[in-house]
Amino acid sequence: MLVDLSSLLDPRLDYADQVEIQNERVWKMTACAVHYDLNLGLVSWFLGGEYSAAWRDVDAILMALHSHISCNDFDHIGRILRIGCLAAFHWE
Repeated sequence: MLVDLSSLLDPRLDYADQVEIQNERVWKMTACAVHYDLNLGLVSWFLGGEYSAAWRDVDAILMALHSHISCNDFDHIGRILRIGCLAAFHWE
Protein backbone atom coordinates (compact mmCIF):
# COMPACT_ATOMS: atom_id res chain seq x y z
CA MET A 1 0.00 0.00 0.00
CA LEU A 2 2.96 2.33 0.52
CA VAL A 3 4.72 1.65 -2.79
CA ASP A 4 4.31 4.29 -5.50
CA LEU A 5 3.47 2.31 -8.64
CA SER A 6 3.05 5.32 -10.92
CA SER A 7 6.46 4.87 -12.60
CA LEU A 8 5.22 1.52 -13.98
CA LEU A 9 2.89 3.54 -16.21
CA ASP A 10 5.78 5.41 -17.88
CA PRO A 11 6.70 4.10 -21.35
CA ARG A 12 9.97 2.18 -21.57
CA LEU A 13 11.50 3.67 -24.70
CA ASP A 14 14.84 1.86 -24.32
CA TYR A 15 13.32 -1.60 -23.87
CA ALA A 16 15.04 -3.15 -26.92
CA ASP A 17 18.46 -1.91 -25.78
CA GLN A 18 18.30 -2.88 -22.11
CA VAL A 19 20.99 -5.28 -20.93
CA GLU A 20 19.43 -6.16 -17.58
CA ILE A 21 16.09 -5.90 -15.83
CA GLN A 22 15.94 -3.14 -13.23
CA ASN A 23 15.49 -4.56 -9.72
CA GLU A 24 13.36 -1.57 -8.71
CA ARG A 25 10.94 -2.34 -11.55
CA VAL A 26 10.75 -6.00 -10.48
CA TRP A 27 9.92 -4.94 -6.92
CA LYS A 28 7.25 -2.54 -8.13
CA MET A 29 5.69 -5.12 -10.45
CA THR A 30 5.64 -7.58 -7.54
CA ALA A 31 4.04 -4.96 -5.28
CA CYS A 32 1.49 -4.27 -8.01
CA ALA A 33 0.64 -7.98 -8.28
CA VAL A 34 0.25 -8.25 -4.50
CA HIS A 35 -1.89 -5.09 -4.46
CA TYR A 36 -4.26 -6.75 -6.94
CA ASP A 37 -4.26 -10.07 -5.02
CA LEU A 38 -2.09 -11.73 -7.71
CA ASN A 39 -4.84 -11.18 -10.31
CA LEU A 40 -2.66 -10.59 -13.37
CA GLY A 41 -5.68 -9.53 -15.42
CA LEU A 42 -6.17 -6.59 -13.05
CA VAL A 43 -2.44 -5.83 -13.14
CA SER A 44 -2.62 -5.67 -16.96
CA TRP A 45 -5.71 -3.49 -16.73
CA PHE A 46 -3.92 -1.10 -14.35
CA LEU A 47 -0.79 -0.94 -16.50
CA GLY A 48 -2.67 -0.56 -19.80
CA GLY A 49 -0.58 0.82 -22.66
CA GLU A 50 2.00 -1.65 -23.92
CA TYR A 51 0.50 -4.44 -21.81
CA SER A 52 -2.96 -4.11 -23.36
CA ALA A 53 -1.89 -3.35 -26.95
CA ALA A 54 -3.47 0.10 -26.73
CA TRP A 55 -1.09 1.18 -29.51
CA ARG A 56 -2.65 -1.03 -32.19
CA ASP A 57 -4.76 0.38 -35.02
CA VAL A 58 -7.90 -1.78 -34.83
CA ASP A 59 -9.52 -0.20 -37.88
CA ALA A 60 -6.45 -0.89 -40.04
CA ILE A 61 -6.32 -4.50 -38.84
CA LEU A 62 -10.00 -5.03 -39.63
CA MET A 63 -9.67 -3.40 -43.07
CA ALA A 64 -6.83 -5.79 -43.89
CA LEU A 65 -8.88 -8.80 -42.76
CA HIS A 66 -12.26 -7.89 -44.21
CA SER A 67 -11.92 -9.52 -47.64
CA HIS A 68 -10.24 -12.66 -46.30
CA ILE A 69 -12.66 -13.92 -43.65
CA SER A 70 -16.38 -14.52 -43.18
CA CYS A 71 -18.66 -11.77 -41.86
CA ASN A 72 -19.23 -13.78 -38.69
CA ASP A 73 -15.49 -14.15 -38.02
CA PHE A 74 -14.99 -10.47 -38.87
CA ASP A 75 -17.58 -9.45 -36.26
CA HIS A 76 -16.00 -11.69 -33.61
CA ILE A 77 -12.48 -10.41 -34.29
CA GLY A 78 -13.75 -6.81 -34.16
CA ARG A 79 -15.42 -7.46 -30.80
CA ILE A 80 -12.29 -9.16 -29.44
CA LEU A 81 -10.00 -6.32 -30.54
CA ARG A 82 -12.30 -3.56 -29.26
CA ILE A 83 -13.78 -5.12 -26.13
CA GLY A 84 -11.84 -8.28 -25.32
CA CYS A 85 -12.73 -11.89 -24.61
CA LEU A 86 -14.99 -13.22 -21.93
CA ALA A 87 -13.32 -14.08 -18.65
CA ALA A 88 -15.23 -17.38 -18.55
CA PHE A 89 -16.63 -19.56 -21.27
CA HIS A 90 -19.67 -21.81 -20.84
CA TRP A 91 -19.22 -24.83 -23.08
CA GLU A 92 -21.89 -27.44 -23.74
